[in-house]
Amino acid sequence: MLDYKKNYLIQCIERAQRPLIAYSGGVDSSYLLFMSQRLLGSKAQGIFISSPLISAEEIQSAQNTAKTHQFALEWMELDPLSQPAVAHNTKERCYHCKKLLFSAILAYAKAKGFSEVWDGSNWDDRNEYRPGRKAIHELGVGSPLEKAELTKTNVRELARLEGLVIYNKPSTPCLLTRFPYDLPYAITKEQLLRVAEGERVLSQYLINNYRLRQDGLTFDNARIEAPEWDLDKIMENREAIVEDLKKLGYRHIALDLAPFISGSFDR
Repeated sequence: MLDYKKNYLIQCIERAQRPLIAYSGGVDSSYLLFMSQRLLGSKAQGIFISSPLISAEEIQSAQNTAKTHQFALEWMELDPLSQPAVAHNTKERCYHCKKLLFSAILAYAKAKGFSEVWDGSNWDDRNEYRPGRKAIHELGVGSPLEKAELTKTNVRELARLEGLVIYNKPSTPCLLTRFPYDLPYAITKEQLLRVAEGERVLSQYLINNYRLRQDGLTFDNARIEAPEWDLDKIMENREAIVEDLKKLGYRHIALDLAPFISGSFDR
């Protein structure tokens, strides 16, 4: 079945004339860009949007992956916080953010003569709360991985077989996912940076699948989410973690006793 899906993806790519792939540095878009450039050569290109919603570590990771696999890339900077619905973290923030980002990508594609724009959505994304998919569909952006019915597990396995260095990279949603929805005030770049720095503190003790959530409606409350097997590590290093997080301005720091769940604010 996996071979059938891969062959269908190959057919989708080979039918394209000159696609532009929205590259995030994650497994899905990396694999799609890798296969597109393998099959189409210089006709296929990626584009990476840098913004305050992405941590410096994630930007560096995307750059490293692109360099390792010699991706042909264009780099662009945008600030989605310019959209009130994004800055206030409304439940539709992803729709407005994707509308802004992909409108810019489509304008670039038109100016440079690309025939179409693709994103890295996979088959599993249909079953998650992703308002951004609506914007992508409205704008006519293609999703070849989804069209080939490739799940996230499928893509990881194919990326592993192709030797992509990030085949097992954990999903890293944007920094706004650490904040509650529908805030009465706008989130700033400085507040996003503080979350990223707080998670950098946790990275000294944890490997992956952890989050530093902003609890309540004030930004001095933080809640650590981690897998069950990492709770002991946090408690063993509790004093150092608390000290470093308080230096960033957090006053109240809690540990969620429930296991880490991606997209917990959606639940």
